[in-house]
Amino acid sequence: MVSLTVLNLILYNFLEHHIKWAIIFNCWNMNTQVELTEILMANNVYVQLWNINRLKLEVNINGHYVTHNSPHIGIFFDFNCAKSDKVLNKTSQEKLFTDRFHWLIYDDNSNVTKFRQQFKHYNMAVDADVNYVFPNQALLNSEHNFSYLLYDVYNNGYNLGGKLNMTHDKEIICSRKQCELKEYLSTLHEKSKYENRWYLGDMKMRVSTVVTKLPFTEDPEKILNFLASEDHKHIDGVARFGFGYLMILKDTLGCDFAYNFTNAWSVTLTEGGIFGAMTIEQTAEIGSSPLTLARGRFPLAQPTIAMGNFRQVCIFRTPRNSGIRGEVYLKPFASIVWIFLVAIITMTAILLWITFKVEASKLKIYLRFIPSLLTSGLIAFGSACCQGSFLVPRSMGGRVAFFSLSLLTFIIYNYYTSIVVAILLGSPVKSNIKTLLQLGESNLEMAIEPIPYTKMYINTSNDPAIRSIVRNKIQPLKDPQSIWMPIKEGLHRIHDDPGFVYVTDTFASYDLIERSFTAQEICDTNEILFRPEQLLYEQMHRNSSYREFVKIKQLRILESGVHRRHEGKWIKKRLHCYLSSGVLLQVGLEYTAPLFIMMASVYGLVIILLLMEICWFKYWKGVNVARFMTFGKN
Repeated sequence: MVSLTVLNLILYNFLEHHIKWAIIFNCWNMNTQVELTEILMANNVYVQLWNINRLKLEVNINGHYVTHNSPHIGIFFDFNCAKSDKVLNKTSQEKLFTDRFHWLIYDDNSNVTKFRQQFKHYNMAVDADVNYVFPNQALLNSEHNFSYLLYDVYNNGYNLGGKLNMTHDKEIICSRKQCELKEYLSTLHEKSKYENRWYLGDMKMRVSTVVTKLPFTEDPEKILNFLASEDHKHIDGVARFGFGYLMILKDTLGCDFAYNFTNAWSVTLTEGGIFGAMTIEQTAEIGSSPLTLARGRFPLAQPTIAMGNFRQVCIFRTPRNSGIRGEVYLKPFASIVWIFLVAIITMTAILLWITFKVEASKLKIYLRFIPSLLTSGLIAFGSACCQGSFLVPRSMGGRVAFFSLSLLTFIIYNYYTSIVVAILLGSPVKSNIKTLLQLGESNLEMAIEPIPYTKMYINTSNDPAIRSIVRNKIQPLKDPQSIWMPIKEGLHRIHDDPGFVYVTDTFASYDLIERSFTAQEICDTNEILFRPEQLLYEQMHRNSSYREFVKIKQLRILESGVHRRHEGKWIKKRLHCYLSSGVLLQVGLEYTAPLFIMMASVYGLVIILLLMEICWFKYWKGVNVARFMTFGKN
């Protein structure tokens, strides 16, 4: 019969680990089970009991005997029952020694050697929460007080070469009423569980490694050297960024890696590539490269930490014949300002015309001719354009009016010209194409960098803009495969052919652009997001025993600043346009064309008016000759 001190030991251990739902695997009599149930229920610990010797091992223990939605379940297991060994073997096969279950394994015979021999072959992991407890057979004070020794048990990963680790934790004294801690037998209590399991030196973690620019059937040493190098960052940028970060993580884990190679992040959203290897196939614990989040992946994997931004962009230089842009000459003033300016010039022209009339008729000031209203308008307009005037009023009032107009228009003219020059020379020329849908409907030629995740996105995305790209840019091609162009060739086309569009990720393009484009050409580039900007996350299987452990390691890397330094070496946020670097900027035809068109239009109008004046002169000359001839006959 199990003593009451053992029942109190169970309660003490479960309360210490904040257990609210417990499963008891035992082979006790009914009275003992009822007594344990009453003790646990009195302390708000709900309990479910199973007789070990009656368990059906043909069914899964997880899902049939261990079924509950609670995120943390306490399991008591009697190590001395007849079928205990078989049940534990079944438990190991189903990988139930995980963080979700807190195991309290009680050995009344104190056979530590047997326990060690049996458990060193069990499939345990680094997050296992297993306590092995047994009586030390030393009575204290009275025959009703017993001393129990408790071990912390885990394995860094038996299937990955890990060794069983058993550490003395504490000694507990139990009476018929309660249990209490006597002493700690190690320093386990001074650190968290994962801090006590900080290094994984006795195991070899499996890593699914992605590489696209080399055949993954190539010599592994050659592939690893390529991924670890920092030369030519535009080649497999995302994969090599992730691999470099993985090498930092490897140093903090303290274990070796076993690499298996693939040429894709995933074939579908959840299958194939490194994602499928971590989740469905379970041939790897971790992937060498971060991935973007997707709704369909959440049931299988969970992100650990954000590693950087992923941006795919459509890059092109502004086409010089993309259209005439004359609005820059109207930008300095709002519409109401232009209206008032025209009204002031018109009113001044009328005032000048009246002034000249008054000077000639009333003030008897000699003028060679009296200007017409149109001439007065030209004088006012010429003054507004700071061109002066060949005729100035001679009266004091007329000169004051003319001076006020000249002063007003001088200030406005200088402000206007300053703003126009600043607009033309102070900012690069940009295209009117601002969205991916506009790009898909434009006549610009396009090419795409041949990357597996880009091909998958084009084939699976339901975005109307992407479907427009496929419909207008890919399907009309005689050879649809010609849309895929290597990055060096694509950026060379961007450089030499303004208006050519190339789709690539910023990992690959920014470094090459900064090294091969001039400052003016960089300022001339346009960017349109090819897909929504996303964060890259390291992702692991949702039920991986290493998920929380790796997450803590990554947080330590982040806090130390190593992550930021590594990210800065590989990820550029944007292309910088340095307009103040002394580069000679040129105003293109798209801005100056309106001026030439306006000049040509005015000259055309002048020619038409000249021809009309010639015709009118000839007409009146003919009329006058006819009148003279008629007068002579009379």
